[in-house]
Amino acid sequence: MTRLSVAVRPSPEIRERLAQLPRPPRAGFSWTVPERWIVKLRPLGHVPDLLVAPLVDALGAALAGAPAPTCTLGPATVRPAGSWLYAPVVGLDELADEVFAATEHLV
Repeated sequence: MTRLSVAVRPSPEIRERLAQLPRPPRAGFSWTVPERWIVKLRPLGHVPDLLVAPLVDALGAALAGAPAPTCTLGPATVRPAGSWLYAPVVGLDELADEVFAATEHLV
């Protein structure tokens, strides 16, 4: 089994802006690198390996030729609990709906 999510990566410009936010040291805590930052459209959880290729095929077919999404980051970050820091994003609802529709029959 593999733990999967469908996500988009922030642009280099957005990663650069987010990297400028204060990231103070905390005991038992490490900040992840910008290359690992994502905006999740659909967490899929633990998926059997035999479903990975069908998921890729279904997503490829559903999203082929789709325009690049435009979204807005912010206006502020949120730290709801623990070690997560969230930057709210709006404008990806239609893409998330397409992703859900393309994958719901598989997971």
